[in-house]
Amino acid sequence: MFGGLIGGALSLGSSLLGKKSAKSQEAGMRLGFDYLKDNDLVKQTQEQGQDATGLRGALLGLGGDTQAAEDAFSTFRDSTGYQFQMDQGMAAIEGSRAAKGILNSGATAKELTKFGQGLGASYFKDFMGMLGQEADAGMSAVQSVGSAGSQAGAGVANARAQGDQDMMSGLTSAITSIGSIWG
Repeated sequence: MFGGLIGGALSLGSSLLGKKSAKSQEAGMRLGFDYLKDNDLVKQTQEQGQDATGLRGALLGLGGDTQAAEDAFSTFRDSTGYQFQMDQGMAAIEGSRAAKGILNSGATAKELTKFGQGLGASYFKDFMGMLGQEADAGMSAVQSVGSAGSQAGAGVANARAQGDQDMMSGLTSAITSIGSIWG
């Protein structure tokens, strides 16, 4: 008689512990997801990726906003890498032409124009590539948060289902054990 009662109590206690373990697992998964979702570095990467995507679109004239296109081109033109290369190249051409005594010639103006156009085209391609890398990093950060959320959600659902299953199994064992006392 007491064996069935003790067995029922142990089964019930075991099922309650299983439910508590599932809740603990669920809390751990939520904590991990919240950390990634709220991480400053992840947020910064997402924001920079979004900014880069917007800048690329504006540079390509997408959206029809001429002011955004002008602002984006100013950002390109004022970027450190472009401006430094432009200044150094122009100084080198002007220094070379001045040393030859032909600084103010038409040939010098033509060479400066050719240099500027070539640098602009080359650096624009590089600049767009760098923006693409930033946009990709931002998208990867978004995907990481989404994936972590999906995994956490699936884990939470599995933990809850396992906890419910453990609880039902324990209750069934407890009822069976208690039933054997009278049976």
